[in-house]
Amino acid sequence: MKFKYKINILLQLLAASLFICGVIDWKNFTSQEGRFSAQFPNEPFPVTKEVESKLGLLTVNMFNYDASDDEEDNTEYMVSYTDYSDTALELKKWKKETYDEFFNQIIQNSANNVSGRIFSKKNIALGKYEGREVRFEYPAQNSVITIQMILAGSRLYFNQVVSKKGKDKNAAAARFFNAFKINE
Repeated sequence: MKFKYKINILLQLLAASLFICGVIDWKNFTSQEGRFSAQFPNEPFPVTKEVESKLGLLTVNMFNYDASDDEEDNTEYMVSYTDYSDTALELKKWKKETYDEFFNQIIQNSANNVSGRIFSKKNIALGKYEGREVRFEYPAQNSVITIQMILAGSRLYFNQVVSKKGKDKNAAAARFFNAFKINE
């Protein structure tokens, strides 16, 4: 009898920990047009914005999940992508310094948009595609923003998690970033 009771308690604890860690209820999401798949804690909301840049008018396609009411460490999850014209980027002529300059400009603009201070930046890759990961503070929200950018041909993927300050290195954020795949 005691053995059955212990098994029942163990199963309840396992179910509770899976729920708390976000294993339950995460949604697989695929964008055919965006050619990517990801996982979100819940269904993301699509938004398209036109943004003026040095390269002209760009269309940014965003898929956002606002988790601010979920009582977890992260308050927002977002995957976005932007297509640049092949002539604007002239990728075939790029050297390592050109990639660095491209990513550094985007990183600096992102931090400046929220008056943030960059405290971590590193090179990353997703398969054959080069990218960068950056972490910076978001003082107005007492948060930390972690961004992973991947340049796949002339398409820039921009994956972002906003976390409560001091809680930015967590399993849910790692799951979100690790689940992102480019579907070719």
